[in-house]
Amino acid sequence: MAERVASLVPGAVLLELPTMAHSALDFREPAALAIAEAVCRGEHNRLADQVPMLDAMPPRAPVRLLWKAIDMAAAAEAAVLPARRQVGQVSPA
Repeated sequence: MAERVASLVPGAVLLELPTMAHSALDFREPAALAIAEAVCRGEHNRLADQVPMLDAMPPRAPVRLLWKAIDMAAAAEAAVLPARRQVGQVSPA
């Protein structure tokens, strides 16, 4: 999708940030703001050289906490579900 959009915008620069999973605005606000600032200054053609720095920018703290909470919930669910399945099983007679 991003490649298609970039192909339609004259002078667009498509940045591939390997560790960014979804929207920069949702998950890497500092990187999104740095990119927007460069575009406003007319320096978008320099962004490709800054990909490692942009990709290394950490996500906001609330997003990091959300990821940790989801990881913990998934681990707890994985630990509980096998036990619940065993309780619900009927032993052969």
